[in-house]
Amino acid sequence: MTVRQLRLVDERCLCANNCPYCVGSHTAAARKAWMTHDMFGELQAVVGMANETNRLANGYRVPLEDAFTLAD
Repeated sequence: MTVRQLRLVDERCLCANNCPYCVGSHTAAARKAWMTHDMFGELQAVVGMANETNRLANGYRVPLEDAFTLAD
């Protein structure tokens, strides 16, 4: 993964965990390095969609498909 991709994953996880210090400091660092306001908005939309679908899957207790089960 590129540094940019790693920072996006990092930013996404921080937004999902909602730690004010982490979100603020990492968002500021990403914006200073490369992230535009539009990119941040798009990232937030993806985070929101993933959060919503995750909560729906948890609420409906959707079973994990065999294709995604890790072998021992």
